[in-house]
Amino acid sequence: MSIEQLVEQASQLANSGHWDQAEQTWMEVRRQNPQHPQALFSLGVHALQRGDGAGAHLLLSNARILLPRDLRVLMTLCAACKQLGNADEEREAIESALVVDPYFLPALLAKAFWLERFDSRASAASLANRWREAASILAGKTKPYHAVVNQLCVPLFDLWNPLLAPAECELVRKLTAAARSFASTATN
Repeated sequence: MSIEQLVEQASQLANSGHWDQAEQTWMEVRRQNPQHPQALFSLGVHALQRGDGAGAHLLLSNARILLPRDLRVLMTLCAACKQLGNADEEREAIESALVVDPYFLPALLAKAFWLERFDSRASAASLANRWREAASILAGKTKPYHAVVNQLCVPLFDLWNPLLAPAECELVRKLTAAARSFASTATN
């Protein structure tokens, strides 16, 4: 079976909930092409789901070399770093995702959680402004910047809006309040 056929089969297996078979198929893809980026990423996700933070970190770090601007890879690497307790690499993965898309809500939330865990008050004030901007864009009150480095996938959020918007908006409100609290504490 060709790599393309294996990739298709692995995706179908994963989408239908056959995780073990999907993982075995991704391992076959990697056997045929050890540097296949999708196989590295998917096997990293499987390792993370099993609680194998070290294995996930290795696979996702290799995937990142091949896909340095892929937000899925960066945020999953962030999760692996968090699982390993590696705060510095976790923060670096978050910051790398925000370089790719400064308004990427999962990265903004991950940064907020990171700041909350490590109480980095110096960044709280600027992050509060970014949250307000992202929430305003998600609520449709503001249009995103259209510079190449600031692209926001509005159609994707519009597609998910009926399912996720209320919970995300509530979370953003809570995080904005926390950031304001940090910011006021930092300036007092």
